[in-house]
Amino acid sequence: MLPAGVGMGDHVGLSESEKRSWDAFLESAALVYDRINSALIEAHDVTFFETQVLYILNGIPDRATRMGVLSQQLSLSPSRITQLVRGLESRGFVIRVRGEADKRVVMAQLTRAGGLCLQMALRTYSREVHKWYLAPLSRQQMTALGAIGRQVVERLGYQ
Repeated sequence: MLPAGVGMGDHVGLSESEKRSWDAFLESAALVYDRINSALIEAHDVTFFETQVLYILNGIPDRATRMGVLSQQLSLSPSRITQLVRGLESRGFVIRVRGEADKRVVMAQLTRAGGLCLQMALRTYSREVHKWYLAPLSRQQMTALGAIGRQVVERLGYQ
């Protein structure tokens, strides 16, 4: 049984085995995401996507980038990125700054507090990924899933 809102009905054009495979993928992805998101909120008061924003900013020189870059990297709408950054800003984890070359550009910049939050959140994130995604798999299954994920990403045109 898929979580509420996951799944698309009759899967016209898919065989029964394709349908079962797809449904199992959707259900597992939704449930693992929910567990990771819940653990991050409970332990650090940040969501999965807020952690992703902090992670991206942490890996960029000056720990700042345009809001549009965050939108592209996370495949989220600009309005959703604005909402995420606004929430992180209210807790002191990021600040919004104007671009030096073009003052019309709005950038998100990681603060020291945001970096500290990220360090703690990544420990929780890694623990939860291991617990719910990696631990149930054999090394061979883990390797196969990684290869499948890369193949799908390449097919979608991402590198």
